[in-house]
Amino acid sequence: MDLRNYPVPTNLDERELLSLWWYQPYIFSDDIASGLPPRFVMKGLDKTILKRSESAHKQFNKFWKLSYRSSQMYQDWGQALLDYSGVEPKKASVFELACNTGFFLFWLKEQGIANCVGIDQADLGKQREILKNYTGINDIDFREGRWDSESHKIDSLGQDEQFDLTICTAFAQHISDPLHLIKALSERTKTAMLYHTSIGYLNLSMRIAYRPTEHHKNWGDTFPNNLDTRVSRKLLYWSLRECGFKDIIQLNYSPNWLSRYWYYQMATLVCLK
Repeated sequence: MDLRNYPVPTNLDERELLSLWWYQPYIFSDDIASGLPPRFVMKGLDKTILKRSESAHKQFNKFWKLSYRSSQMYQDWGQALLDYSGVEPKKASVFELACNTGFFLFWLKEQGIANCVGIDQADLGKQREILKNYTGINDIDFREGRWDSESHKIDSLGQDEQFDLTICTAFAQHISDPLHLIKALSERTKTAMLYHTSIGYLNLSMRIAYRPTEHHKNWGDTFPNNLDTRVSRKLLYWSLRECGFKDIIQLNYSPNWLSRYWYYQMATLVCLK
């Protein structure tokens, strides 16, 4: 998300900004960018936000470019969700699971979406306050909660809450029960869902591949939360249709996004009821 169109907040603490952990691509200025480009592109980089004057010239330029491409990619996905769903933004509601700092929600608010709800288990209040100060957007309903792989439920949603649009990106590959997640998201979706997950090269068979991971140490490395998964494209599409999505649209790759190699190991879908 390019924040250079907004004035820099007068109370911005740049040192605090640079100390915060960012996982989504924001262009704060020509000199500061955040994001986490794939490690096979930026080998050895362990930071998620860089300042030009404090980084090697070539490293910063590459990081800035990849962050910008990541931002453009996310915005194109969001636009595809709006276009294919045909919702009227001023009357539409959106829910995002594992929303992180709220990239999609802030961007959708810029497009005029009326009601945005995001759930994440991480404490990202400081980061979101900075984004609110930049954009002036302060009416996103951020809630602390998580997907529970033991009960197969989403914390912090009311029993009957539904939304015109739902979003779940780069999350399903990190849980042990992705098919239950699809069902739960379908029950919350009135019109369309943006769903993005890694599938690797699993395409033809009805298959889920499991692998142990250390990814979940921050929220409890206990079974079944200590497994990553990959769902084959065939099983993924079948599951989405079983859960009521009639049309499943794979978003075509754009050269303005992250690398083609990375993208073709993903399923990036707009799913229509």
